[in-house]
Amino acid sequence: MPVCLKCGKEIDPGSNFCEDCAVLGPEEVQRLMDLGRTSKYKPQRSRSVLWLTIVIVVLFLIAIGVAWALLSMIPNNARLRAQVRANVCHHNLDNVQVAIDKYYKNSHQNPTAGRLSARNPLVIDGYLSGVPHCPSTGHEYIIEKKPNEETYTVKCDSELAGHSL
Repeated sequence: MPVCLKCGKEIDPGSNFCEDCAVLGPEEVQRLMDLGRTSKYKPQRSRSVLWLTIVIVVLFLIAIGVAWALLSMIPNNARLRAQVRANVCHHNLDNVQVAIDKYYKNSHQNPTAGRLSARNPLVIDGYLSGVPHCPSTGHEYIIEKKPNEETYTVKCDSELAGHSL
């Protein structure tokens, strides 16, 4: 409500002047009424909403960074996959060679040469738990006699680097 500048009393909303002073003109009353409407006072907002927003954004950015770091650690390089397959193939070849040596030591005979299959004595007699395959080609390994020697060895027919003993 507007207040009279001379006496300090409130002016009724329907009146254009202070009835006690009766000296105010309509322009002055209108100016006093407009003072209340054009006030620049704004109540402060709570800062907790601002801080909550900042914390959520920071946590979101941290989560994105951690996810990116974890995904970048997953090896998906073709060269690395080829190296892993070569290591598995070499390990399979080592296992078959150990089985050949044990078979010869126990039976004083060499296993049959050729492709390693489920009918091979190494598999039938339990020296190998199953027929190993090359992880790159899927082929069975080949048992062959070394030239000019009485020993047998195993080889992979893939001819890839690292797929040999």
